[in-house]
Parts: sequence; structure tokens; C-alpha cells
Amino acid sequence: GQALSRFVHLSSLGVYAAKNHHGTDETEALPARHMDGYTQTKVEAEQIAARLGAQAVIAVVVKQDDELVGLAGLGIRNEVARNCGGG
Repeated sequence: GQALSRFVHLSSLGVYAAKNHHGTDETEALPARHMDGYTQTKVEAEQIAARLGAQAVIAVVVKQDDELVGLAGLGIRNEVARNCGGG
């Protein structure tokens, strides 16, 4: 197979503390602990992706969105799926 050159991690604004996220961007620090296990795993996954990118293991893009909807109401937005080769 071909070596992976870039990794795109789709996350959500849920990684930040519970609040109105209008104006929130990636410069806001992620909390060390979250209110539930699901959201905590989102934070930890972003931290792993960022660490791999910082270590130049692979080029990493983290996309945080407040609306992840699409194909049959599940998954990512249709246009993102098309851009990633998903149809």
C-alpha cells in the first residue's frame, strides 16, 4: 500500500467546556478533564493527533465543527464526504 501523508481528524466543538461556542476557535485550550467519558475521548483523540503532527510523524489537520450531519443523518456533511472521496 501507499504511505499515508496526511491525517484529517474530525472532531467537534464539544471538546471545549460547555458554553455557547460562538467565536470559539482552536486557540482555546482544551480542558484536562471533561464532564463525561465520550467527550473526554474526543479531547484525548485531539491531543494524540496534535502530538503526532508536532512530532512530524504525519501531517495532521484537526477540524472542529458544531454541526456534523449528512448521509442519512449519520456521519459527516455530504460535501466533506465528497471531498474525501466518499461519494
